[in-house]
Amino acid sequence: MADYLPMILWLFAVAWTVAVGAICAARGRLLTGEHRPEVPTVSWNVVAAQALSTLFIALPFMVFVLIQEKVSAPMRAFYERYLWIGVGIVLVLAVLAWVMMFLQAKRAERTQADQVLKRRHGTFDANGGTI
Repeated sequence: MADYLPMILWLFAVAWTVAVGAICAARGRLLTGEHRPEVPTVSWNVVAAQALSTLFIALPFMVFVLIQEKVSAPMRAFYERYLWIGVGIVLVLAVLAWVMMFLQAKRAERTQADQVLKRRHGTFDANGGTI
């Protein structure tokens, strides 16, 4: 079990970080092609999940350092050989999830501004008349 624990934790971190980014992309309607869709603000649960992804990203590497004496020599060599690739992958995924969250927040900001303007100035039809 010690041989595979860092890999299992790393795969969990990858899945978690991809899920956070996917949630932000879906809620932010980033892939719909709409010009100014109505987008909800980023929920605090998603913000907490993004913060947790930082912990989950670091966890496999910390666990490997703590249990490396119990890991077999071939698996230890595997982990050491691919360490920087694994770090790079999870860091890129974390940055992409952060970018997706930022884009959702910017779209939600525009949605809120549009809602304020509609309340203040009324809603207009295509001919300029009030609906």
